[in-house]
Amino acid sequence: MSRGKRTVCALALALVPTAVLGGERDNTFTLGAYIPGDVWLYLHEVRNPERDFICAHWDKVFEAAARSGIDGDIRQLFAEKIRDPEQRSEFESKWDKVWHAISNVPWIDKLGRREFAMGQRIALPMPTYMFLFRNDPADHAAITASLVKLMRTIASTTDACAVVEDKRHGAKVWSLCIGNVGAVFEMFSRGDIIGAAVGKGALDDMLKLMNRKGTAGSIVADPAFQEALAEVDPPEDFLQYFRATQLFAQIQDCLNTALRKARGDPDVKMVRGVVFKAFEQFNAIDYSIWTRRTDGLQEVHSGITKLSPGAKAKPLVKALTERNMFKRFDRFVPENAAAFSVSTAIDVGLLYNTAIAFIRTEIPAEGPGWIAAWDGIQKGFGVDLNRDLFSWLSGEFVSVTLSGAMPGQKGGVTMIRTRDPKVAWEKVSTSLAWLGRRFEQLMVNPAPEVEVDGFVSVYHPMMVMMQIKPVVGMYEDWLVIGVKPRDVNRCLAVARGDAPSIRKNARFQAEGLSPNGPISGTSFSDWRKKGEELGMMFGMFGIVGGFLPPSEELRPVRTVFTLLARLAPVVAKIDFYSSQASTCRFTGDGWKHELVVTYKPPVVSAD
Repeated sequence: MSRGKRTVCALALALVPTAVLGGERDNTFTLGAYIPGDVWLYLHEVRNPERDFICAHWDKVFEAAARSGIDGDIRQLFAEKIRDPEQRSEFESKWDKVWHAISNVPWIDKLGRREFAMGQRIALPMPTYMFLFRNDPADHAAITASLVKLMRTIASTTDACAVVEDKRHGAKVWSLCIGNVGAVFEMFSRGDIIGAAVGKGALDDMLKLMNRKGTAGSIVADPAFQEALAEVDPPEDFLQYFRATQLFAQIQDCLNTALRKARGDPDVKMVRGVVFKAFEQFNAIDYSIWTRRTDGLQEVHSGITKLSPGAKAKPLVKALTERNMFKRFDRFVPENAAAFSVSTAIDVGLLYNTAIAFIRTEIPAEGPGWIAAWDGIQKGFGVDLNRDLFSWLSGEFVSVTLSGAMPGQKGGVTMIRTRDPKVAWEKVSTSLAWLGRRFEQLMVNPAPEVEVDGFVSVYHPMMVMMQIKPVVGMYEDWLVIGVKPRDVNRCLAVARGDAPSIRKNARFQAEGLSPNGPISGTSFSDWRKKGEELGMMFGMFGIVGGFLPPSEELRPVRTVFTLLARLAPVVAKIDFYSSQASTCRFTGDGWKHELVVTYKPPVVSAD
């Protein structure tokens, strides 16, 4: 889409009529007009019928969670800390009442069914959160009643809490108040919209915007947001806007307020100066924005991360941008790879030396002593990070996951670019020799199975049990680490042109991204067995918990492990993904992102 059309889209979003509080069609972004323009984070999602099959998948996950009995485990985790039987019984009774009220709120299927928006600000004494939900008119009254009942149930658990009901700015408002603290959570209902807020003034800010004509003062009317939105594909059902400069400004305002009373203290003045100068170094991103559209079984995300003006001279940005871009992302990726990731990553050495220089110059009293102590620690271990690592490490990497010879087996190769291959291999060889002296059963021997000279294999009995035979070596300017010799051979065969790359894979052609020209990174992951893998991982918590000693001190730990294991059949239902692919390209003043998530086709019931 042209920039001109994107600009029209941004203006259209900013000019959405806001006087009407009901009747808008689905996938119309209206609630952003009620989120204040000074938020640093803005999320917005609207209902899209194309995504109903995805929602149905997640409904099954949440239904399984509700049946899992995890609420009982959580209750037990807290109840175990209460020694007095009477107090424990009282706690459990209150817990059951609150949990029942929580369960009666239709969180998943009805709350915010048509539209949801969120904004956040950093403020004192606590961050401000704003939530807006547009419901189906037929369900709105029941949803509101269930939320009010939940607030009243929470308040009934202690004499210090109360729910105060009033009317403000034309809306019915409920405030959960605690003693002298005042309102800690507020909610309003107006038309088919429910609003909720944490933080002083947040609820009133939203209601005031609802009473205005037009969008003035809202996030969608903010020129910076409109400029950002014009840079990405128009949102069909979701957008996320992160204004980093706003976040840093609000944090600095909070720090200034907190430190104002101690302005005359020289130590506070020094700390303030150091913190603010550190912020100046990290405050390099202006904004990041993502939008989403849904096309059949795929959701396509479009994103931009924009640098602040003048930020390219900052060390953090140099560490991210002055990199060796990838001209051919698939150079080492075999046709049948299960997953891969290539990235220019970050210049860790530049960041390390920048941090050392900052400490030395910006903390003149203690900084040089800290650096001297750090140098002494390195010397004690016979290590110098600059000499032994950063002198040769460039850091760009390629990671490839390969299927093994047997079902369920996986191998892989990781390749890290070096600045000086000769020095890199000398340092790696020295490290391997040191490990050999440290662990008597570890042996490092030549690896003739690798079809490139110079590789060595690392042997240890534990590795045999794990059915792996790690190999390490150099290929051109890449440090290559493979799970098995066969894995390395498969990747290097592609590099030599003796085997086809992932581009020839039919599934990758259908679900992956094949960027051309210099890129910062790209990836592809096979997610067809994600549910099975998550289920196995969570199931392991139950096994580990069974080996814990039966001591009273470890009872809470065992409860946590039991809780996590109970979630195994729940997460196993997250089996509806097919793959995820992403790509990132540096544009000179930021990064352009693309992300594609592909779902499995819905299973049609035989009935």
